[in-house]
Amino acid sequence: NDPGYITKFQAVAKKVFTALSNVPYLKLVSQESHGIFHLTLQESTGNALEDQKILNAISDHALQNGIAVVASKYALLHSKALKPTLMINSNITWTDDTIRKIVDGLTKAVNKVFR
Repeated sequence: NDPGYITKFQAVAKKVFTALSNVPYLKLVSQESHGIFHLTLQESTGNALEDQKILNAISDHALQNGIAVVASKYALLHSKALKPTLMINSNITWTDDTIRKIVDGLTKAVNKVFR
């Protein structure tokens, strides 16, 4: 219940939110104050399963860059599912350099999929 902990977490979450807002081809669909961030395609293919495949490819490439990004499986579970997303959980220990590395690795993964 340390208020300093909450303040620091919110500051890290805000930095992560701002940084993720600049990743090409993806759109943040989370709130700034949350520590869990969901990104979806800026432009859907119109087919949730195709969107899921693209996000899975981004997730796979991000993992190769050492970035843990989880692709949701909603589209595979239910026909009236939520939009498929990538998910990143922020951490209070993340420094500006860590956030930059995460965003750079994710951006490389996205660019690899969309080139």
